[in-house]
Amino acid sequence: MDGDMMPAPKKSNWGSLFRSEDMVLLGLYFDRAAAEQTVHELGRIGLVELIDLNPHYSPFQRTFAADVKRCEEMQRRLRFLYQQVEGLDGVFVPDGEEYSRETLQVVRLDDLDSHLGQLEANLNQMNVQEEALHLQMNERIEHKYVLEICATFFSDVPRSGATFDLGESRTMLNFITGVVQREKLPAFERLLFRATKGNCHLKFNDLLKPVIDPHTGESMDKAVFVVFFSGETVRTKITKICNAFGANLYPFPFSHNSQMTMYNECRARLNDLENVTITTRRQKVETLSEIAAKLPLWSEKVHQIFRKIGVDAATMASKTREQLPRIAGLLRKSCLPYAQFAEL
Repeated sequence: MDGDMMPAPKKSNWGSLFRSEDMVLLGLYFDRAAAEQTVHELGRIGLVELIDLNPHYSPFQRTFAADVKRCEEMQRRLRFLYQQVEGLDGVFVPDGEEYSRETLQVVRLDDLDSHLGQLEANLNQMNVQEEALHLQMNERIEHKYVLEICATFFSDVPRSGATFDLGESRTMLNFITGVVQREKLPAFERLLFRATKGNCHLKFNDLLKPVIDPHTGESMDKAVFVVFFSGETVRTKITKICNAFGANLYPFPFSHNSQMTMYNECRARLNDLENVTITTRRQKVETLSEIAAKLPLWSEKVHQIFRKIGVDAATMASKTREQLPRIAGLLRKSCLPYAQFAEL
């Protein structure tokens, strides 16, 4: 196909073509080495409606079934990349760009297939890391609220020197602290009372603003609670009830000094996670910005001059006695010179 490229004629929908224009039955014989480029050019002009010459073959019996599967996998990866770009604020795919034949030929399909696979793997890894960071950060946020609010629950406890001790040497009461969804709190309180036969005491305080649940990722109105009880049997019952209501349990130290130490560690860890999240987000934006700029070119290559056009034709082709590929199709009679030019 040397020489200048012949411009494709203006396309119409096929329904109007069949009703209003004379059609010809086109038969093409070509060498196998030139099959891909020839059919690509026919696909570019978009005027030939191919006829399946192997209707008795199932998709798995056709010669190019593996290539068809490979092409569909590339299309799936492109859809995945589009979804990732569209789901990120501030990153857009440029519209209305047209690419010349020379620009499209620079992109090799084998290299594009490998590159798309690597991009998909990298983005999936980024998404997993981002989800893990958000999970840890939301857990630290809830834990910080528990440490802040539960400290007020014990403000009336007598202190010994600079600390107050709630250990078993000073009291027989144990406690469990955590965070539960606000709308579940009434039922949570009733079940605790009934399951322990009144041998527990619940104190809670609503959070002033919604928080994101670490496990579901949804924004919820929640409350910090502390349950006072006595005995390991009651502890087991309370823990099961907390798990049934989706409450997230967090440790709360006995001594004031331990509380301050844990609180400072929680804030430091939360600050580190916020910095890492910002850095990870910036890297993802940069990666998707580069991808978004090239997506139209890749899509043009895949969807218009894509090997699947040639593969689809090859799966519908038969072979002559001399093992030459042969395809057949319907074409507007007035556009026959364009098809002949594509074979050159």
